[in-house]
Amino acid sequence: MTKNSLLVRVAFCLSPFFILTACVGGKVTESTSSSTVSSTQSSSLPSSSAASSSAAQACDAGSTETQWADSCPTISTNDCIGGTWQVTPEGSDGQTLRYESEHFAFYWQDGTDIDIAGAQGAANTLEMIWDKYFNSSINFPEPYCQSELKYKTTIHFDNDFPLWGGAWDYQGTSIPGMWVGPSAAKDQWGLAHEFMHGVQSLTPAFADCNSPGGGDCWIYESHANWMPHQIFKDEVHCSEMLANSAHLHYGNTRNRYCNWQLFEYIKDKHCPSTVNAMWTSQAPAGQRDPFQKLMFNQGWNIEQLNDLFGDWALHNVTWDYRDPNGADQGAIYRRNYGPITANNTAYSQRRLRLTQLEALDNNWQSSRRFSSPYYWAPQRWGYNVTRLYPEDGAQTVTVDFRGVEQDGANSGWRWGLVATDSNLENPRYSELQSASKGELTFCLTGSEHVFLVVLAAPTQYQKITWQQPADGTPYPSIYRYPYMVEINGAWPQGFVNGELSPCPQGTARHSNGGGCAPSATPASVYVGPYAKILGGRVAGNARIEDHATIINGEVSDNAIVGALTVLGVEPNPHHGAASFNVIDNASVYSTFYPMGWFGANLTASGSAVYKGDLEVYSSKNNRLFYGLVDDNNQGVTNQPEVTTEPPYFWY
Repeated sequence: MTKNSLLVRVAFCLSPFFILTACVGGKVTESTSSSTVSSTQSSSLPSSSAASSSAAQACDAGSTETQWADSCPTISTNDCIGGTWQVTPEGSDGQTLRYESEHFAFYWQDGTDIDIAGAQGAANTLEMIWDKYFNSSINFPEPYCQSELKYKTTIHFDNDFPLWGGAWDYQGTSIPGMWVGPSAAKDQWGLAHEFMHGVQSLTPAFADCNSPGGGDCWIYESHANWMPHQIFKDEVHCSEMLANSAHLHYGNTRNRYCNWQLFEYIKDKHCPSTVNAMWTSQAPAGQRDPFQKLMFNQGWNIEQLNDLFGDWALHNVTWDYRDPNGADQGAIYRRNYGPITANNTAYSQRRLRLTQLEALDNNWQSSRRFSSPYYWAPQRWGYNVTRLYPEDGAQTVTVDFRGVEQDGANSGWRWGLVATDSNLENPRYSELQSASKGELTFCLTGSEHVFLVVLAAPTQYQKITWQQPADGTPYPSIYRYPYMVEINGAWPQGFVNGELSPCPQGTARHSNGGGCAPSATPASVYVGPYAKILGGRVAGNARIEDHATIINGEVSDNAIVGALTVLGVEPNPHHGAASFNVIDNASVYSTFYPMGWFGANLTASGSAVYKGDLEVYSSKNNRLFYGLVDDNNQGVTNQPEVTTEPPYFWY
């Protein structure tokens, strides 16, 4: 942060495949009923019995091909207005000019722990980044391209600086700059990220992104991490976070550094210039939010934008991405993220990758109807992936879909099926569906893995802004988009072959609630039918509800842990063991990373309520908290939920 700056601050987080002889043609039936749906769902699961199989029928054979961009426009520096790169005589805060390279000027005061050799090393890195950003396949327009007056990017070293980037004002001209601690001078990704913030600051960008006033919002950090990935292709940084929390709305503050895969997909489908133009092009007032600008630039309507997001979600099951030069970038994501099916391992942060559907009612074994969990239903452009297990001998799987229409939500969805080999490398896609009431029959073959993908796609543009400094819109005030499905020919995970899945080793169905818990769990503890106690200490009249999983920590007294909460962290290569405690009358309803991931050994006590997309660094004993919870957050007394609660009724 600097005076007179437009600074953007960073805080780093750490096949020719199947021959479908059994299928003939394709069959997709839809209707567009807009009936308002109210809701039903059993609080406990009924006993199991045998289930029927789907008969073979005409089906959608799917496609193994995606139309990737293969010829992309380029911009030459010769297209820019000529001029000489100038330097400011001193830095943003009066620092002395010490060193220059072709496009960068370096400033520091006496006593700073940097020398000319250190500055030269940073200059070499930054000039390489410049060349990659502006002269290679990325082809972002260079700063001051349309101006004769050109200033070198200013690099300010100071022992007290971490690593910041943005712009500052010099005689009425915005100058891209970086404010760098000496220890960060060798951080190639960090330098590329912060330099991009300086470049962003000189573009029209997104004046309506965060009204009133426009300015900073999630996309600055996401894009500034996507750009270094174009140079360091094998490095995925923190982007696994999107894979682990895909149900949250796209652009969520919690994963804003780590959700850039969409830009990669747009690049692969529509060329880098399409991403670049989101920043560099002009748009009318009222259409300067990031995806409004994308629609404006591309001539798309909201349904076409929703199709983009829907196709993207389907491709993310196997990370099926191809660069315009033909490189298989998806292989890098698969290697770094691990398979989507590995969601119940010691990697506690991956437990929410696959959505566990719930029985719609007590007759689920005969009706074969299921619903999205209340807290797991996707928010705008968030998505669910549910694994389906085909029945023995099934040649097709049929999904009958029903969206839960909500007043004021502009309810809409994109959904479809993905089949793939056991290595999760060779996907076959159904036709993307858009009806709130529709049926899809999909061909099966061999021993494919099959996944249902459902994305929330509101029928009108839904702008979600930051309503707190550097944080997002209150979680309860953002619509989730529940849905119901009837599935024939396969069973969703948790209900394979019409039977409830067995409890994990060391646990059994608990007498109070029917969830999975160790045999020593007190009878006074309630464990809901989808909840699990895998570790920690649970005592008193505690309630473990919804899809909560207890791994490490204490839940006692009259405390409640619900929603999608993963309480505590198992040690894994990404994080050490951590715990979180919920005591007294406190409640935790998390829908994001494990409690204890950001701040370990914290406690919710008294009457405190933690809810939604939580990033917790502080213990609290009263009031309601969502989003970023630190010592400065004093909470609120109430924040109503806008999403229709179950029970949901089939229509």
